[in-house]
Amino acid sequence: MHHLEIHVRQALERAGLYPEQSLLLACSGGKDSMVLLNVLLSLGYKPSVAHVNFCLRGEDSDADAQHVLHYCAEKNLEFYYQEFDTEAEADSHKESIQMAARRLRYQWLFGLMEEKGFVRVLTAHHERDQAETLLLNLMRGSGPKGLQGMLEDDGRLLRPMLRESYDEVSNYARQEGIRFREDRSNAEIKYRRNFIRHTLLAPWEERFPGTVHQMNRSAEIMAEVNGFLKQQMDTICLGYVSQKGLQMQIEYSLRQEPFARLLMRHLLTPFGLQDQVPFILDGESRPGAMFSSETHRLLADRAFWILEAKDLAARREENSLVSLKTLFNGKNEAEWNGFQFSWTEVQDKNYGNDAIRLNPGQLDGLYFRTWREGDKMHPFGMKGKKKLSDLLIDAGINRLDKEKIPVLCNEKGEILWLVGVRSSELLRLPENAVYIVLRAE
Repeated sequence: MHHLEIHVRQALERAGLYPEQSLLLACSGGKDSMVLLNVLLSLGYKPSVAHVNFCLRGEDSDADAQHVLHYCAEKNLEFYYQEFDTEAEADSHKESIQMAARRLRYQWLFGLMEEKGFVRVLTAHHERDQAETLLLNLMRGSGPKGLQGMLEDDGRLLRPMLRESYDEVSNYARQEGIRFREDRSNAEIKYRRNFIRHTLLAPWEERFPGTVHQMNRSAEIMAEVNGFLKQQMDTICLGYVSQKGLQMQIEYSLRQEPFARLLMRHLLTPFGLQDQVPFILDGESRPGAMFSSETHRLLADRAFWILEAKDLAARREENSLVSLKTLFNGKNEAEWNGFQFSWTEVQDKNYGNDAIRLNPGQLDGLYFRTWREGDKMHPFGMKGKKKLSDLLIDAGINRLDKEKIPVLCNEKGEILWLVGVRSSELLRLPENAVYIVLRAE
């Protein structure tokens, strides 16, 4: 057995993957991926094969797809194919062609993985790819995690040739007579990765043989260091982080830690906010300040930062209005916009702002909606109207929680209840009146 086959088998076994399991191989038709496909078949694995046509090289791109398709047909392998208008995607997302292609590729591959139930996605990255990735990450200032480069196995994506040299892969292709496609754009140094490959790594490796291998060794060591750091930082951060429903709260006292920036980056990196950490920590996060990424937003509140997903706000917007009758639908309990509501006919006078009394004969036309800027109401026991925004400030409610607080309105649109905060003078009932109690939690 060829030593490349031995090493790939060992990587597969380290990941707990065996021939009977369902694997998806990303195959461009180039040398590296065709070598990995042949190695897998020689080891008794029968992966499904996925090919992406980025529509960047005209007839050459189509010929790549045909090459992979015909090979899979010869070997009776399941084949998946996807085309993308990569240039249009890059323009719409204001990113480079390479970044757009990478995003599209992995979105599709992981989507297939979830849809079809594949255990892993496999790619043919090797030592030189890892060295290029390390230098790219170094250029971007990506910190310790970037210096570990690509992981061999992250639980979804396995790179079984990551420890193999490019020469070993090339030798295997030549010895086994493997047919593959040449991507002529790989020689163009206008692309960052190609520039690093041809103008930095190639002469470096020629002058100092073994450099690429040593860079990979450094990446493996850095991955171990990062594993230890993560464990330590998770332990420290537990003392400053709490979960409140779907929101995460981070105490301001974290600022006192000697390595506060490192800890904050650790916490916020999964949410795309790591580059804003200096501004978040260094006095620019006054109460009310908001920081956003594509997926999340962070609010500086009075005693802590509050983190939540942006789609929470979208879901609140979708739940912008519902009638009381529709909400309860003959039941005594209901949930809306994150609040639990219940009503009872028990004549209970011991309630605060989390409950109101309603005349049973005046329920028609009542509805909940989310509050809006400019809303006013006549608070119970006060003279005249007051802005809801002022009532919320007086109640000490943070900006994110404000967004989800509903109001109960009558058919005229008048506000009867700012839920959990204040009821309206319009709800004043005679002492001997029969009423029901509507309660919120």
